[in-house]
Amino acid sequence: MAARDEAVSATRPLFQLVTRKNCHLCDVMKAQLEALGQRPGSGFEVSLVDVDSDPVLVLYYGHLVPVVLHDGVRLAELHCSNEELTARLRPYLPAPPPASVSHSVR
Repeated sequence: MAARDEAVSATRPLFQLVTRKNCHLCDVMKAQLEALGQRPGSGFEVSLVDVDSDPVLVLYYGHLVPVVLHDGVRLAELHCSNEELTARLRPYLPAPPPASVSHSVR
């Protein structure tokens, strides 16, 4: 079962959420990502990164947290509406399966 889980995880996009302790906006962004990840066809992984754990992260993102990254590309920071966050992540999410078309034969 573990190999299957790894294969499924490998096909899901990974976003990094750069946060810090006691950050209200970070908590809001995390909740937005969790809600978005629950939508059908929106499966992805989120890795939490503490900005204060690395001086380089503090230099780049210390004044911008929360920050959403994908492969080092900054997609969102500080505050985004749900719609804006969805739009910014959409290009990195797998395409939804095509809708099935039902044809009746007479």
